Amino acid sequence: MNDFSFSVFQTSIIQNFSHIPKKSIMITDDSSATKLEELDLDILKIYSEDGRISYRKLSEKLGKSPLTIKKHVKKLENEGIIEDYGININYEKLGYNIIAFIEVILHKGNMSEFKKEINLHPNIFAVYHIADNYDALLLAKLRSRDELHELLRSISEFKSVMRTNTHFVLNVVKEGTDFTDLIDNFNGTR
Repeated sequence: MNDFSFSVFQTSIIQNFSHIPKKSIMITDDSSATKLEELDLDILKIYSEDGRISYRKLSEKLGKSPLTIKKHVKKLENEGIIEDYGININYEKLGYNIIAFIEVILHKGNMSEFKKEINLHPNIFAVYHIADNYDALLLAKLRSRDELHELLRSISEFKSVMRTNTHFVLNVVKEGTDFTDLIDNFNGTR
């Protein structure tokens, strides 16, 4: 992770859909809005299930030409909606059985320093800048209690960190969301 950035996913619910054409949907946050056609949504649904599917197979599933599919996929990439094509790794099978959420209180005004310091830890899978009594929430995956102890010791030595609070995950009930569920929920079909 060379290019580390904090992001807060913010969404706004659109109250009035009368101005949106029936074959498109508006997904928006506080800073920008992207208009997606029904075909774009269908492409995203299929990619969320199989990120390695070819344009040809996509076109067969959606009843469109491969050129049309490629055009829509490139548009989704250029607009930053499709950021990457990846795989899902089962970290437990690799021995990373310990999941911890670490809340962090920073010394006032030290977020930029904290970003630099936390970037050095490969066991930190996610960092969220949050609005709460804490400044940041970290997701860590580790192979042992000793690794967790070492990580917490290291974080406590950061100049930017005032205090931490750690939560252990006992059992993963749900992780991730299927894009289809998000769109169905957004459209009110569930």
